[in-house]
Amino acid sequence: MIVSVIIPAHNAAGTLAETLESLRIQTCTDWEAIVVDDGSSDETVAIAAGFAQKDHRVRVVSQPKAGVGAARNTGVGLARYEWLLFLDADDWLVPQYFERMTHVLVSDSGIDAVYCHWARVARDGTLVSEDFRRQTGDMFSTFARGAVFPVHACIVRRAIVESVGGFDTSLRTCEGWDLWQRIARTGAQFGAIEEILALCRMQPASASI
Repeated sequence: MIVSVIIPAHNAAGTLAETLESLRIQTCTDWEAIVVDDGSSDETVAIAAGFAQKDHRVRVVSQPKAGVGAARNTGVGLARYEWLLFLDADDWLVPQYFERMTHVLVSDSGIDAVYCHWARVARDGTLVSEDFRRQTGDMFSTFARGAVFPVHACIVRRAIVESVGGFDTSLRTCEGWDLWQRIARTGAQFGAIEEILALCRMQPASASI
């Protein structure tokens, strides 16, 4: 199972290398990464291009600044594989992320998405773990009440993302929560892993989940 990782990046020179390196050290090596430069004015493109030169699994595209939702939608259109992961350029994954997550998907063909536990990481490296209430199956009522996980804590079928129209580019916050609500409304089945596999950087400029 190969996962297409979509990384929207706007002026992410300070964090992008760590994000991409967390892919390169995965114990499961079957993935591709599409870095969508969203009108950056710093060294974001140069950093991404450097990784692409060293690793054929990394691709880089650029577009005028249109927002994180539009950048993610661009990545969906370029993805080559059936499963998608949306990874922001200031977040990262633990090395076993793909190994654990794809095992669940391979084990149950009826699952359309799988999510994991996650933690926020303070500037001093302290892990701030969120309360994790494992819920599976039809999660429409759950998403109607609130955002369940950050966007990079979930791998989802590309066909379902496309069927609901991708991210709503008119939203400037909570575009991930909106997407999961629309996906859940289709009757999509979710699996869950009660293990911290996704990490979120705590900083003022971070995008909303």
